[in-house]
Amino acid sequence: MKKSLKIIALILSFVILFSSCFRKEPGTEDASSETKIGGETKRPAQQVDRVRLPFSLEDSLNPFFLKGVRNISLVPLMFDSLYVIDEKYMPVPSVALEAVEEGLNIKVILKEGITFSDSSLLTSADVVYSFHQARLSPSYKTQLSAFSSCEAAGRYEVRFALKQPTLSPLSLLDFPIVKQNTADQSEQVPKGSGRYIYRAENGEYLLEPNPSYRENNDIARTIRLIPIGESVSPVFILETGELDACFDDLSSGAVRRADAAQTGAVLNNLVYLGVNSKNYVLSDKAVRNALSRTILRSDISTRVYSGNALPAQAPVNPAKQSYSYFADNIKEGIEVWEELGYNQFTSGGVRRGGRGVLSFTLICPSENQFKVQLAKSVAGSLKEAGIKITVRELTTQQYKEALNAGNYDLYIGETRLLNNMDLSEFFKADGALSFGIDPESPIAKAYFDYVGGTISESVFCRQFVEESPFIPLVFRMGVLYYSRGIDKEVKPVGASLNVYANIHEWNAD
Repeated sequence: MKKSLKIIALILSFVILFSSCFRKEPGTEDASSETKIGGETKRPAQQVDRVRLPFSLEDSLNPFFLKGVRNISLVPLMFDSLYVIDEKYMPVPSVALEAVEEGLNIKVILKEGITFSDSSLLTSADVVYSFHQARLSPSYKTQLSAFSSCEAAGRYEVRFALKQPTLSPLSLLDFPIVKQNTADQSEQVPKGSGRYIYRAENGEYLLEPNPSYRENNDIARTIRLIPIGESVSPVFILETGELDACFDDLSSGAVRRADAAQTGAVLNNLVYLGVNSKNYVLSDKAVRNALSRTILRSDISTRVYSGNALPAQAPVNPAKQSYSYFADNIKEGIEVWEELGYNQFTSGGVRRGGRGVLSFTLICPSENQFKVQLAKSVAGSLKEAGIKITVRELTTQQYKEALNAGNYDLYIGETRLLNNMDLSEFFKADGALSFGIDPESPIAKAYFDYVGGTISESVFCRQFVEESPFIPLVFRMGVLYYSRGIDKEVKPVGASLNVYANIHEWNAD
């Protein structure tokens, strides 16, 4: 009898071993599972129990030292902040319970009972420590430069002081909060209170559900981090089946085609046409406004950015508030030129009148194909209206030198605005983006009136479009590529690069 039982046990062990040889790993499938629909091979969705994301071992996982988009996009998974910025670029309380704003002073009350991954309580001392670390970091120092101080005023109260009136200051308080004294060195991975905890063991890198998280974390899946060299495209690795998702902020200047599902995330990257108001013709605000009305923004979005951009007529992210003042129509732009008296033409077919011939030089950086194609698209739109644009493609160094010297009429520019849509660098006399703009102009005064609260955003935007000190074109997007095996809706949030915002729900039972 015992001998028979041993034989049966041996047979069962072989059966288990044999079947395990054919067990599919999550996210993979064999050829027999493929079907063809309309001549195209389709693979059925597979359950992904352990989502795989790219990260860089060459970069830090300390949020105050990291630099690259791969690791930056992991920060919202591991660390909480006082406020998070939603898809409409509005601040939503996270660790903060409430805030009271009084002039240049802001009092933030923290939620009580929030703990770090080691079960220690998150208090005002941790927020103050994190603020000072963030203010020195490349990722957060610009937004936090608006504050002159941050101090604890009790265990669950933090007080901030602003240097001057600032648009939506709560939108700037999305810096990561870490446990004090755990983030002094770049090689440290600080303790956070977010949904996931980082763990590296036996050559495996994981983000595991945080058991101390304040909300139900049962549905969260373990995330496996796949180290990928900075020179290798994660999109390529995704196509091989070794990743389940990756984000490309499209900063390279090209949209990658991938055999994967994809969705856009609206970034706060304003792409615009800079104008040199020292040019006699362009010093007329009516001319600048007419230029703006003659550029086809819909073409820019679809043809230059392959749909990964939102057309914009005002310098406010359309995801927050979309302002429309004129039709995206060259015909109506031509009518404006005619009304302004630019209804004659040179022998070369260039429109002239009023202040002279409408012929301008447009400079752009040659290394970025988005910007080169954008310059050509703008030139094409304006050519249809009889306006001559000579595009000069310059190296980055030549481009910067031309801007500083004022050797241009128009230029292609891009800047990542802060979450509060601050434009002060355009309108300050020494602003980093003030090329060609008169700091004493009425629109500069209107902007600081808007910041000070004496006029509304809508009033400022209307005056801005009338004067067009520079011409907003689009707000650029990034792309989240993901496996077709993920059967939950993927909802990236471009603000703060929270692109894996609902990853804890992906393929939840």
